[in-house]
Amino acid sequence: MLPGTGRMAKALAKHFCRAGLHVLVGSRDPSKAEVVATSLNHHLHEDVSGSATFLGSSSTSLMPMGTAVGLPNRDVASRAQIIVWSPRGTLEERASLLKELAPHLHGKIIVDVSNIGYCIDEAEWGQSSSTLFNQAALGVDARWTTAFKATFAHVLENGGHEGRVESTIVCGDDADAVKTTIALVETVPGFVGIHGGGLKNTKILELLGPPWLIELDKLNAHGSHSSGWHYVT
Repeated sequence: MLPGTGRMAKALAKHFCRAGLHVLVGSRDPSKAEVVATSLNHHLHEDVSGSATFLGSSSTSLMPMGTAVGLPNRDVASRAQIIVWSPRGTLEERASLLKELAPHLHGKIIVDVSNIGYCIDEAEWGQSSSTLFNQAALGVDARWTTAFKATFAHVLENGGHEGRVESTIVCGDDADAVKTTIALVETVPGFVGIHGGGLKNTKILELLGPPWLIELDKLNAHGSHSSGWHYVT
């Protein structure tokens, strides 16, 4: 999780741990990452059982099954096989972090769960996407995909979608990366991954998220932040 201390990252890390996955929690402040990882392990480790698919490192001997470890961002970038990209801050701050981590991210799957809605003027909506900005800022070849771009953190934190199936659209230009990301999405109970085509479609995808989803939620769900999307085939 890069960085791994925000609401979305922590909520997803909880679900991944429950699914038996190993999670590396990153932060500029290693002590903050360690606090988050310790909290996750305290609350969730007893729920983890069965075989794990290892997402954190090339060696499963580094830590027991289904746990979280807090590390500096640079160490997460170098050790993780799959990066869940969940930054906060301005586009410039996000670009700066990517450039710092670029030597460690070449060829890796990077799942972008961020959204550009809060970062640009309304007149620019639909002209680009956070994923396309991130891809350009990174400056090295990586296999970018998307997930949870139009999902409230509240839903992931509190199971607000219980009793319904929720869809999240996975875009990407690398077929294997898309397949892997859909499998990762579906470790979260009640979620299915929908193949959304190439990264160019992220310009459309991000319009389904904030701020429009927030407006829909206020108008139709009393601002509960429990709204979501379901794709019907």
